[in-house]
Amino acid sequence: MMQSLELHSKEKVYWNILALDHETHNLLESLKKPNLRIWLEKDISSINLFDLKLKRTYVEYCWSLASILLDFQIKNSLYQSQLVYVDADIFFYGDINKSLEVLKEGNIAVHEHRFSSKPEVNAKKVGRFNVVIIAGNYSIEFNTCIEEWKLKVIDECVLDTNSGKCGDQHYLNDWPDKFSGLRIMKSNGDGAGVWNLKNTKLHLESNKIFLDQDELIFFHFHGLKIYFLNKVLTIFSPSPGYGIKREYFPIYKKYLQSLVKIRNNFDFIQFNRKKLRIPMLLKHYLQRELGIFINL
Repeated sequence: MMQSLELHSKEKVYWNILALDHETHNLLESLKKPNLRIWLEKDISSINLFDLKLKRTYVEYCWSLASILLDFQIKNSLYQSQLVYVDADIFFYGDINKSLEVLKEGNIAVHEHRFSSKPEVNAKKVGRFNVVIIAGNYSIEFNTCIEEWKLKVIDECVLDTNSGKCGDQHYLNDWPDKFSGLRIMKSNGDGAGVWNLKNTKLHLESNKIFLDQDELIFFHFHGLKIYFLNKVLTIFSPSPGYGIKREYFPIYKKYLQSLVKIRNNFDFIQFNRKKLRIPMLLKHYLQRELGIFINL
C-alpha cells in the first residue's frame, strides 16, 4: 500500500502509522523512512484502549482505531493542510490526489460502496460509505466531524449487519446531512472492490487500468486470502461470497506481484506457509480459467 501510494503520488507523503504489535513496529522501523512515524496503541489515546480490546472482538477493536488515530493526529497538529486515513488492505494504481480533488470545494471526502447488486439492501447492512479512505482539509468542520465520530465509536463499535451496524462504518450515513462541506468521490476508480465491479468494463490504456471511462486509482482488497506456495507462485481467493471474472484479473495481478516481491525482501517474517494439496486437474483449471497463479 505504502509503496503504491508513493509511486503514483505527485505530492510528498508523510506517514503516521499505528502498529498493533511490536513485530510490525520493528519491521516498519527497519525501513528507515524519513517520512514515517510509527505509533503504538498506548501513544494515541487518552482513554484506556485495553478496556476496549477486552470488550470487543479483535475485528471490532481494529475498526475502533481509525477514528481514534485520526483524532489523535488532529489534536496533536500532526498535519498541516490535509489529512488522509488509509486502510492497509488497499493498493494504488493512480495518483490519490486525483481522488482528493473533491476537497478543492469541500472539507471532508468519502466514497460510497456503490454496490452492484442490491445496493439499498447492502447499504442498509454495512453502510452507504466505505471506511477505507477518509480525508479532510484542515478545518473546524473536519476536526468536529472526526471528534464526534470517535466518541460514537468508543461508545459502540459492533458487527451486527442485521441491525445495520458494521463497526465504525454506519456512523458515516449521517455525514451528508450533518456536514455541508462533505464531498463524495464519484469516480468508478475511487474505492473499487469486488462488490462494485459487476457493472463496469475494464480496459487497459497506456499501462493504466480503466473501469468504464474512469482511471482506477485505488482498489480495496477486503477479505482477500493469500497463500505463498513458494517464492514465485501465489494462490489467492477473493472476498467471501464474490467471484472474480477473468477480465478483472489485471487488478489482482499487479497487487499480488507487489506482495510477492515484498515477501521475498523480508524472508525473516513468518508468512502463512500452509501447504495446499491441490489436484493437478484443479491446478490446470485454476490457472487456465481464473489465472490465479502468478509467475514472476
